[in-house]
Amino acid sequence: MENTINVTKSCIVCDLEKPTGITLYNGFICESCEKDIICTETNDPKYEFYLTKLRRIHA
Repeated sequence: MENTINVTKSCIVCDLEKPTGITLYNGFICESCEKDIICTETNDPKYEFYLTKLRRIHA
């Protein structure tokens, strides 16, 4: 029997529990949200949404 531990963290953008992503200071961003943020243009309405969510990260 294999012992594995599934560690999930709550994404500060989508608020879902995900196993993979990046941690910035005290915030976690899942892989799918990270990709969306990177691909979003500054003139896209979603850009303001992501800025609001990212402000939840405190150094």
